[in-house]
Amino acid sequence: EDYNTGEFHEGLAPFMTTKAVGFIDWTGKVVIPAEYETVWNFSEGFARVAKNDKIGYIDRTGKEITPLQYSAAGDFSNGMAAVEKGGKWGFIDKTGKEAIPFQYDDALPFSQGLAGVQKNGKWGFIDKAGETVADFQYDKAYIFSNGLARVKQGGKYGYIDKTGELVIPCTFEWALNFSEGLASIRQNGKGGCIDTTGKIVIPCSKYIYIAPFSEGFAAVNVLGTQNLWGFIDKTGKEVVEPKLYTENDMKYGIAGVPGKESTSVSYTHLR
Repeated sequence: EDYNTGEFHEGLAPFMTTKAVGFIDWTGKVVIPAEYETVWNFSEGFARVAKNDKIGYIDRTGKEITPLQYSAAGDFSNGMAAVEKGGKWGFIDKTGKEAIPFQYDDALPFSQGLAGVQKNGKWGFIDKAGETVADFQYDKAYIFSNGLARVKQGGKYGYIDKTGELVIPCTFEWALNFSEGLASIRQNGKGGCIDTTGKIVIPCSKYIYIAPFSEGFAAVNVLGTQNLWGFIDKTGKEVVEPKLYTENDMKYGIAGVPGKESTSVSYTHLR
């Protein structure tokens, strides 16, 4: 039977028949029969699957570790998965057991041992025992990276550490998560970068946007332009002079960094 396939993750890829979705291995052998309406990629050995608008989880053999009972769910991360039932979010472990009760209005995946959760319109952070690490005081929260999590309060962005302390005050009008020790921020409409101490290491002057760093380089969009893109290193030095790139140039990695065959940048992320 002919079918379409998706990308491989953890050795398995989804395949779709005219009626349903399952998984195949590298050889093309059907490992999990096509019996679901929707599937997601495997993460930490488990995949979300859905039928009749309800979501559950299967392992790599196709065994369901939970019934298909959740109205929304996330991938496993740090051994836990956020799931929604009855309008509230909680977390399950890899046995399918409820590890943290359904009591939150929204939830992020665990990252570096902590997860952002929302109650009564405010976000805080909990550990894997369900204990509150950061109080529910933020308007928005994001995942941890490089030991820090971005938070929004009073319309401005800052960062907390893993003890829940606000170590970089909410003073930035826009910000991204840390990557390779630096985070893109914006002040007075201009983009720059800070290090994990909050020190501005790439001044907010020339760029409107600095993408997350990858392998020591970041794409930059020059202030006052839409498609004038270049690349900088972690000192802020331009290693590729900004020039006019089309959407496809950026998307398919035509914008090369010296000494590298190409640096692929997702244009959708840059926007």
